[in-house]
Amino acid sequence: LGSSFVLEDAPNMAEIAANVDAFYIGGTKMGAMFGEALVIINNNLKNTNIHIGAQNVYFEDNGAYTGEISSKMLKSIGVEYILIGHPERRHIFKENDLIINKKLIKCLNNNLKIILCVENIFQLKKDLKNVNYDQLKNIIFIYETRK
Repeated sequence: LGSSFVLEDAPNMAEIAANVDAFYIGGTKMGAMFGEALVIINNNLKNTNIHIGAQNVYFEDNGAYTGEISSKMLKSIGVEYILIGHPERRHIFKENDLIINKKLIKCLNNNLKIILCVENIFQLKKDLKNVNYDQLKNIIFIYETRK
């Protein structure tokens, strides 16, 4: 879900919207962006059918975590969805089930919707630890394996 264009190269918001890596869930167009782009384009896409999601989140709300962004910050700029557990994050960045679970709980507590990538049922069980039944309606499950 990585965006492969430079924001300065796009002459207008229509071109940016057209270049967002999008996918559909239940007929709804979704776009997952990297942190810096979220601030720039979210306000300009409010009257479109694109719902904005972030590709990463940190599990703490406050503190000195250079390069990270909290779920509170994402919520404050209008982000609706968070991608958690992508195989690249799990394998390249060594995000284990405990980290995934912390991110998941923090985002659910901040009323964000989760797009949870899982590779197997064992991973899913660990990722959903301490998630209650009512919160499951805010999680979209995606089966995605490492390439």
